[in-house]
Amino acid sequence: ATPTVAPTATPTVAPTVTPTVAPTATPAGSSDIGNVNTDFWTEDGNTGSSVYDNELPVPEIKEVANNSKSIDITWSCSSTSDIDGYYIYRSTDGKSWNKIATINDTEVADYEDADVVNGQGYGYILRSYIEASQSENSIPAYTCFLNRIDVKSVKSNASKKLTVKWSKNDKASGYQIRISTTKSFTKTTTETTKMNSKSKSTKTIGKLKGGKKYFVQVRAYRSYNGEIYYSEWSQSKSLKVKR
Repeated sequence: ATPTVAPTATPTVAPTVTPTVAPTATPAGSSDIGNVNTDFWTEDGNTGSSVYDNELPVPEIKEVANNSKSIDITWSCSSTSDIDGYYIYRSTDGKSWNKIATINDTEVADYEDADVVNGQGYGYILRSYIEASQSENSIPAYTCFLNRIDVKSVKSNASKKLTVKWSKNDKASGYQIRISTTKSFTKTTTETTKMNSKSKSTKTIGKLKGGKKYFVQVRAYRSYNGEIYYSEWSQSKSLKVKR
């Protein structure tokens, strides 16, 4: 009899599994506010045909500073005799700019922006204007608004040491504490300590002069688009350190 040959089994090849690549997370608080295109001619969010006059003086923003509940913008202008005032534009992303104020007094060189949110970055641009004509854009200036910190307590429970406690800011990257033997916090009498932690809200500082009165302030800071921005300093508290 002719033997029966069993057929050779074809091995099953397992399919190649393509690994799933997790998307890269965007860091919290990141935006394009630092990559501003200032060649814009929009007004109140609508593309318009604004007429600009390159002979009009361009304002220079001197400072954009955080206050307790607002941002204060100050500027200067080389000449005010040939203008009617200023337009102030604001952006939260460096792309969309909206006019937030018209200053029709050339003697005014500051503006308080109270419509701000804790932890949000803001950019500002100014133009001078006369009638329907506007100057070119000022160089933009930026900040990240942070609410002011409240110091809860300052105690001296050990010799030549003090401990300060403050309220947290959930948008902060960390805090700065400064102590001074003068109420005005002059440079020669002031020491500043930085805490790179947003979760801690207490700090003990040692090697102080026993029996000496110290003044203490705290402020929050945030790293935003590669820059460090600070809240306004807290109101100061004082105490006499144990000997």
